[in-house]
Amino acid sequence: MKPELTMADVKGSISDGPVVLTQMTTAPEQKKRNTKKYLIIGGSAVLVIAIVLTAILVGMYLFTEGQKNLLKYTLNVDKNTKQDATVDEKDNSIEYHSVTKDYELWVIDDFNKDIQTMKVKTGSGTNCYIGPLNRTSLADPATIKALSNIPTDVNSNYTSRLGYDVSGTPVADSSFLGKKARDACKGTSVYWLYPRCEDKSDGLQRSKRCRIVYHPCYLRYCIVNGRYLRVCRVCPWTRYC
Repeated sequence: MKPELTMADVKGSISDGPVVLTQMTTAPEQKKRNTKKYLIIGGSAVLVIAIVLTAILVGMYLFTEGQKNLLKYTLNVDKNTKQDATVDEKDNSIEYHSVTKDYELWVIDDFNKDIQTMKVKTGSGTNCYIGPLNRTSLADPATIKALSNIPTDVNSNYTSRLGYDVSGTPVADSSFLGKKARDACKGTSVYWLYPRCEDKSDGLQRSKRCRIVYHPCYLRYCIVNGRYLRVCRVCPWTRYC
């Protein structure tokens, strides 16, 4: 027979455990929280977009300003071969670049560092060579920019053969070079060039330990008779001993 429960038993069972009160969130409060969350997300997105657009605009401005200081010419080596010349007045440098089926050549004249950098890429590899910049007959960026008539065709009367001795070991630290030269020679061996007095390499290979390497000719701007800007041909060679 089941025992009967009295009201005292029922009240005791109800009052034994803790009473937990929960407060229900009303619809207006929930909507207010959602609105605040969406405002934070929207504000963050707008901030990110503003930063990206600012970076793009600054980059475009710097690029445009940089292009204003560049003068680009195409020099005519012959009917089938062209060579690019980029005159950078701000950087005070001139870069020559030519490509053929056998080689690719960069020559950078840095008038701030007074260093000439030559990068030669052939099927056998890529090397950089650096040496003193001889200003005797060279046209700097300011001189070229000041002229209204810039020649682009090479004059066959102005051809020079420049000889150099090459340092036996690569340069350990080339950080002293200008930015253009450092970027061009990044990851390649860099050698010092020591100018020779002779204009020709005939008879210089006297020792079996020495060898002569003829590098591709290239065009460059030069000053003739102290005042005339011409396109000259330079044909460098190097001696390794």
